[in-house]
Amino acid sequence: MTNLPPLPPPPLATETAPANAPESLGDLVELARQRGYSDIHLGVGEEPRFRERGEITASGWPATEAVQFDRWLSEVLSCLLRLFELIKRCLHNFVYFL
Repeated sequence: MTNLPPLPPPPLATETAPANAPESLGDLVELARQRGYSDIHLGVGEEPRFRERGEITASGWPATEAVQFDRWLSEVLSCLLRLFELIKRCLHNFVYFL
């Protein structure tokens, strides 16, 4: 296994990255949209990264802590729960009128 080539260096941070990551996932998605990124890559203990024209771009922000990741996940889950409740109400009303 010592004959394996060395790993490439991690991607460099972008020059336009703000000093701190946005607090909300919605703000993070909006930032990515404004900059034309297609993907956001998030993980606990990892620096947030973006995909820009097929290449992964580092954000330059500190590694994501579990507490922050849980906040971002809660945003997604609460949105999905509201959507589920809306669909349930719509289906109930539809069945009621039949």
